[in-house]
Formats: sequence, C-alpha cells, structure tokens
Amino acid sequence: MVTSVKLSERSKRALERLQADFVLRRGQRPTLQAVLERAVELTPDGAGSHNDLGFAYLQLGRYEQAAVAFGEAIHLDPGSGRAYFNLGLALEKLGHREDAVLCIQRAMELDPGLRVQPSP
Repeated sequence: MVTSVKLSERSKRALERLQADFVLRRGQRPTLQAVLERAVELTPDGAGSHNDLGFAYLQLGRYEQAAVAFGEAIHLDPGSGRAYFNLGLALEKLGHREDAVLCIQRAMELDPGLRVQPSP
C-alpha cells in the first residue's frame, strides 16, 4: 500500500537540494538543471532556489539565463552577497565587465567573508 505524504515547502526544498546534490555528484548537469527548475517551481519565493538554478545555468554556459535567475534571487533576497557575486560572474561571461565589477563589489560589501569562487 502506497501512502501519500504532504511535505512542507521547506521539506520539498530540502528534498530537491538532496536530489540536485546527488545529480551533480554524478556529473549529470542537464538533469541537474531539470531538478533545480522543479525546485524553483516548488518554491518560487525561495531566493536559494533561483540562485542554485542560476549556478546550474552558469555551469552549462547559459549565461543569460543564469543572469536572469541570479537577478530573481537578488530581487527575493537583496542581502544575498552570493547571488550578487554569481550575477557578476554571469555578467562577466556576457561581456558586461563594468556591471560585473559593480555586482562583485556589492557582494563584498554585503558579505566581506565571501569566498571568491563560484558556488551555489
């Protein structure tokens, strides 16, 4: 007998992150994108979901989509130094160096201890 369980939004997000982590470790980046897109669908107001999806797009070389996802993460959480940093990386890849520098500077203002390397 199969029992249906209703998960809280937080539990859904945790489950999606676990699945994404598993997929990433196996090196299946296109599948990772699908998992993270689903996480955004489940938690559209979660800045972390958008940031994670942006990072997947960044890894896939889909820089415009990455910039949009990071922008949404910033809209949802204007204090996220990580999202500003990642947006800076995407903008640099798109050739928008001045905007990229501004984003990275903002990231450092928000989070002076930020590790200066891309990460979700």
